[in-house]
Amino acid sequence: MGVTIATLLTYMMVFSIVSMALSMAGHDPWYMPDRAGDAISATYNISYENLMLSLGMKPERGMGGMLRASQDPLRSSLLLLSYGVALFFLSL
Repeated sequence: MGVTIATLLTYMMVFSIVSMALSMAGHDPWYMPDRAGDAISATYNISYENLMLSLGMKPERGMGGMLRASQDPLRSSLLLLSYGVALFFLSL
C-alpha cells in the first residue's frame, strides 16, 4: 500500500513540480513523464493553449510555457515505455 501511495504522489506531485520549475526557468522538460502523458491530446492536434483559449482563458499570461504539451506522440510513447521498463527493473 505504501508503494502505491508513493507512486501516486511521485507522478501527481513531484514530477509536476519539477516540470513546472523547469518550465518557469525557460527549459522545455520534454523528458518528464507528466509532459509525455499529454501526447494523447497532441495526437489529435489539441494543445493546452488551444484548450484554454476555447474555455476563454489566456494561457500566455504568466505561464512561461508550462502548459505546452509534447508534440511528438511517438517520442512520448517511447519515453513512457522507457520509464516503465526502467522502473520495473528497479523494482526487482
